[in-house]
Amino acid sequence: MPSDVALSAEGPAGIVDVAGAGLSRRLALLGGTTISAPAVAAIPSTTAGHPSTPLIVAVGTNHVLYVRTLSLTWRVLGPSYCLDSPAADIRREHAVRRLRGNGNNLYVATDDDASSGLPTVGAFVNLGGTLSAGPAVAM
Repeated sequence: MPSDVALSAEGPAGIVDVAGAGLSRRLALLGGTTISAPAVAAIPSTTAGHPSTPLIVAVGTNHVLYVRTLSLTWRVLGPSYCLDSPAADIRREHAVRRLRGNGNNLYVATDDDASSGLPTVGAFVNLGGTLSAGPAVAM
C-alpha cells in the first residue's frame, strides 16, 4: 500500500479500524464506538520520504464528531451534531469537515491548522440542501 494512502472502517460493534500510512496491511484497532463509518484524511508529512499521518474523524454514539491520529487519542472535534458518516480532507494543511446534521442539511467547518496535532473547530456552517446520507469528498 503506498505511504500516502490510509483506509478506515467501522468494525464489529462500531469500533474504528485503520490501515495504511506506514502500517502493515492489517487493520489497527483504534477503540471508541461509532454510529457510522469514519472519515480519514492524510496530513502530509513535512519530511521527504516519510508517510502522511491519517486524521480519523468519527461520529460517536452521542452524534458528536471525534478526531484522532494513530498516536493521539480521541477527542471532541468541536460543537457538532452529526446524523451519518462525516467526510474530511486536508487542503493546504487545513482540515475541512463535512457532515449531515439537523434537518439533513450539509454542514461544513474548517480548522486553523491540522499539521500541529489534532484540529478543533469553533462551529459548523449550515450550507442547506437535503442529504439522504453522509457527504463524500474526493481530492
